[in-house]
Amino acid sequence: MLLSNCTTGDELRIIDLSGVNHLTRKRLHDLGVHEGMKIRCQTGMLFGGPLILWAEEQKIGIRRKDAAGIEVEPL
Repeated sequence: MLLSNCTTGDELRIIDLSGVNHLTRKRLHDLGVHEGMKIRCQTGMLFGGPLILWAEEQKIGIRRKDAAGIEVEPL
């Protein structure tokens, strides 16, 4: 399942970040987002806007284009 397909309230575990470009992957790692991490999809903005994720005591906004490259599994 891809992160871009999540709905509000879904609790997920990140399986693979290799689908996003190198710079985005580096920024996510700098924020502490890595494979195996548990996240919760808090909200998706209207009209294809960014996803807001809750990950280890912080909120992260990510573009749907980048979320389409992140593989996750439901918890």
